[in-house]
Amino acid sequence: MAQPHKEMVLPYQQNFRVITLRVLVLDTLSTRPDYLVPLRIQVSGLLESLAPSSVTLINDEGELQLFNLGSGK
Repeated sequence: MAQPHKEMVLPYQQNFRVITLRVLVLDTLSTRPDYLVPLRIQVSGLLESLAPSSVTLINDEGELQLFNLGSGK
């Protein structure tokens, strides 16, 4: 398994189980508009449907991956 990008360790650094923040991580090759613009419609619709205290990744192809934050024990 590849090492996560430095920015992708956020779910492991914060205790998301105790807050209702919804986090959507854009896991793209670049932050240039030509990479991000195709995701804007999907991201816009997704933001309101995310569960509280969740961390979700979306990649360049629009595929979603939910982080399993465990039981907190």
